[in-house]
Amino acid sequence: MADTASETNFSIAASSEPTGNEPIEDLTDEQLYLLIENQLNQNRTVENETAMFERFLQKIEEKEGAQLSHLMSTGMMSASSSSLSSEQSGPGRMAQRKRSKSKAAIDKTTKLTAEQKCEIAQKEQEDIQEEKEKYDAYYDKMMDRYTAIFEESQLKMGELIKVTKEFERDISHGGRNDRSGVIIAEKVLKYIDDRNKSRETLMEKMRLKNSALKGQKQKLKLQLKQKEDTGEVLHPVDYNQLKIENSQYLEKIDEKNKELLHLKSLSGKTMNLLNAKKREVSLLTKENAQLKLETKSRKEMLQRVLNESRVAEEERQAAEAINKRIRAQIEEYRVPDVMDYVQTAAEDRDLTKKIKTWERKADIAEMALTTQQKNWNKMMQQDALATKL
Repeated sequence: MADTASETNFSIAASSEPTGNEPIEDLTDEQLYLLIENQLNQNRTVENETAMFERFLQKIEEKEGAQLSHLMSTGMMSASSSSLSSEQSGPGRMAQRKRSKSKAAIDKTTKLTAEQKCEIAQKEQEDIQEEKEKYDAYYDKMMDRYTAIFEESQLKMGELIKVTKEFERDISHGGRNDRSGVIIAEKVLKYIDDRNKSRETLMEKMRLKNSALKGQKQKLKLQLKQKEDTGEVLHPVDYNQLKIENSQYLEKIDEKNKELLHLKSLSGKTMNLLNAKKREVSLLTKENAQLKLETKSRKEMLQRVLNESRVAEEERQAAEAINKRIRAQIEEYRVPDVMDYVQTAAEDRDLTKKIKTWERKADIAEMALTTQQKNWNKMMQQDALATKL
C-alpha cells in the first residue's frame, strides 16, 4: 500500500515537472516554480564545485610556486627545466593544468568527470581534516597554556594571601612593641631575611626540577629519534586508532567509575548498617552484662534467703523444742504453799536490804580509797621535791 502511494506521488511530481521541450509560455505556475527551484539548486551545486576547484587549483599553484622558488634558490634551474620538460610528456600536474587551459580555450563546455570531482572532494576533505587537526592542536595548546596561566595565578594568589596573613600575624600584630605600639625594625628585617631564604630554597628546588625535566625531555627526544630511525613512528591512521581506543578506554573508565561510585555508595550503606549493628551489639552486650550481674545478685539473694530459711528452720526447731520443754515444765509445775511463798518473799527482802547495805559500804570504801590515793600522791611529790633539793 505504501509502495503504491509513493509510486503515485512520484508519477504526479514527474507529470508536473517540465520536460524541457515545452515552451515557457505553455508551462503552469507550479511547473515554472519547480523549474526555477531546480535551476537554483544546480547553480548552487555548480558554485560549490567551482569554489572547491578554485581552492584546489590555488593550492596546486602554491605548491608549484614553492617548488620553483626552492629550485631557483638552490641554483638548479637547468635541472628543473629538464625535469619539467620530462614531466610535460607524462601526466604531471603542470601539463594537466596547461592542457586544461588549452582545452578550456578550445572547448569551454568541458566539465570534470565524477571521478575527478570525487578526487577533488576527497582532497578537500583531507585538507579540511588537516586544518581541523591543526586548529584542534592549536586550541588545545592555547587551552593548556591558559589553564597553566590560570593555575599559576591561583597559586600566586593563594601564596599572596598566605604571605599577607603571615605578615599581619608576625609583623602587624606580633611585631609591635608592647609599650609604644611601634613595629620593631629587627623583626621586620628578620621576616624579610626569612622570606628571601625561603624563596632561594624554592628557586633552587625549581631549578633542580627544571633540569630534571630538561633531561627527561632530551631522553624523550632521543627515544623519538630512535623510533624514527627504526621506522616505529606512528602514522595518522595509528593516531586515529589510538584515539578510538582511547575513547573506548575512557568509556570503560567512566563505567568503572560509575561502578566504583555505586560500590562506594553500597559500601557506605553497608558501613552504616554495620555501625548500627555494632551499636546494637554493644547495647545487647551491656544489657547482657547487666542481666548477668542481676542474675548473680538474684542468685546471691536466693542463697541468702535459703540460708535464712535454714537458720529460721533451725530456730523454729529450737523454739519448738524450748516450747515443748516449757510446756512440759508447765505441765509438771505445781503451785507452792502460801507459807513457802511468804518465807521466800521475806528472804528476798532481807537479801535486798543486805545488798543495799553492802553497796553503801562499797561506796564508802571507794571514797576512802580515793582520799588515800590523793594523800599518797602528795607524799610522793613531796619526797621527790625533797630528794631534788
